[in-house]
Formats: sequence, C-alpha cells, structure tokens
Amino acid sequence: MTYDEVDPEDALMLNLFCFGWPVTEEAVKLLRRSDRRYSKYFGLYGLNEEGRAVSQVLVLHIKTRTKDGRELVAGIQGVATLPGYSHRGYATAVMRRAHQFLREAGIRLSFLETSASLVAHGLYEKLDYSTITTFCRGLRVANRKPAGSPPRLNKYEPKYAAAVDRLFAQQTRGALGFVYRQPRYLNIATEAYPSLADKIWVAISAGRVIGYVRATSEGGCANVEELVAADDSSRKSVLEAVERKFKPKHLSLSRQIDGGMTRFYERQGFKIEAPGWGRVMARSLDRSLSGRDIADLYGVNEGRFVLYSVDSF
Repeated sequence: MTYDEVDPEDALMLNLFCFGWPVTEEAVKLLRRSDRRYSKYFGLYGLNEEGRAVSQVLVLHIKTRTKDGRELVAGIQGVATLPGYSHRGYATAVMRRAHQFLREAGIRLSFLETSASLVAHGLYEKLDYSTITTFCRGLRVANRKPAGSPPRLNKYEPKYAAAVDRLFAQQTRGALGFVYRQPRYLNIATEAYPSLADKIWVAISAGRVIGYVRATSEGGCANVEELVAADDSSRKSVLEAVERKFKPKHLSLSRQIDGGMTRFYERQGFKIEAPGWGRVMARSLDRSLSGRDIADLYGVNEGRFVLYSVDSF
C-alpha cells in the first residue's frame, strides 16, 4: 500500500519507533508540498494480516549529474520494520515493489545510504545493492588563536537562501552526483526539519555572505558536516570562525563525500580516515550496470562524486 492507503498513525509509529522521527500527516503534507524529490505516493508499506502497516520504504526522485549528463535516480529512505515483524520478509517485499514502481517510471538507478554495522546492510546486498563509496571522517587539534579576523557566524535565516544557493552551485561546479538543489532548498530543509536550523551557520564578512557551515559542538569537539564557500581562502576563514565560536579542543569532520573538499581538509591539517562505516550503495534497476559501472559513471575514483549532508536521504 502507499502512504495514502494506510493509517497515518501506523506510519507515525513506524518512524517514531525506528528513527525517532515524527512523520505526522502535517509533516508529510509539508514535505510533499515543498520538497520536489518525494515521489507522488511518498512511501510504500507492508501490511500484516490485520491490515496494519508494519514495514516502510520512502521513495525520492532525485536529479543527479553523471559523466553522460543528467540522470534522474531513486533515493531510498526510511526503510523500517517494527521489531516484531523483522526477519519475515516484509522489508524485502516492500523494497522489491518499490523497484517495480521505479522501473515503471523509467528510473534505472537506485541509491541509498546505510552503515556496514547495521543489519539492513545485509538486506541491501541481497537486493543487489553495491557500495560505491563510503563517508570519511577527519580530526585535527583546533587552533587556539585563529589567525586574522574570522568572519561572523550567524544562524541560518531564509534571507540567506539566494547567496547560499549561489555558493553551493559554485563549489560543486564540475562535480558529479547529487549537485542539483531546487531553489532555496535550505529554506525547505530547515522548515521540514526545524532542528537543522540550529546547526547551520552563515559566514558574514564585510556585510557579505562568504560561506556557510553545518556544525555542532559537544564535549570539547566541534564537528563539521558540511562547509561551502567561494574559494579555499574563504573556506579556511569559515573553519577559523567555527574555532572562534565554539572554542573546541578538536575539530572533527563527518559525512564527508567530496574529493575536492577532502583534499582541502588535508591541507588544513586534518587526518582523514577512510573508508568509513557509513556508505552509499546503488544498484541498476534494469541490471544494465554493475556497481563498478555506476561508480565510474559518477567519477567516484576520480574524486568527482559528491553528496553533502543537507542533501542526504
């Protein structure tokens, strides 16, 4: 069944129980209205003998850039099964039905994010998904006294959307993968996920937006999940602003998939650990491409494939 055919409280329970994510009817209406990536049916559900939705797969249609041009792909999100129904084939059946829907829509590639440490990883391998790349992590000792005068960090507001869009397009020029955002996407994302707004900081220098960063601080460590700016000098300034704001003992990186940015972080003294547990998996729905073919299509080994945390699914 699709989302519109099941009891919305069943879907709410699934997501609260498995992810702590309150997918209320109001939240689904907001996502459908604002985020163009979600499929018209939003999600597919497996029902038990009493007709209760006990398993879920959410489906997104996402524009990507390959070496051959634009490719509309599927993004698989929110794969969940209530514990009492696990290992009984529900998730497998719903995933296969999702693949059928996608093939009928003319989509040939399906992507998902997972971790090798999760039970679901084995399910995806059985469904012919291959790992095409992993998220890396990084760490360095923070600079106690950042040089120069770092930019000011302001919490993200909708008025910054146009500048942020421009900087993201500039940083991902020539890259492959998940590089297309609908206009003012951060406005949409922060409305749909209010907690995100508290993690995104816009760097202001001389009254001008020079970049933004998704960063949090805990236990003396400031973690950067995404940093976008016009050039390396500006990116370095944004990092210094993070150090000035949070005064951490260490700076860490997570959810990094961008060869160009990885090289930038290494030049700033970060020790990068890769591969990681977190990974991007993909499969060809028409079986015309292997996992290696897909990785080559997106320039993974050339460091051209990107997927930023705000665009994650």
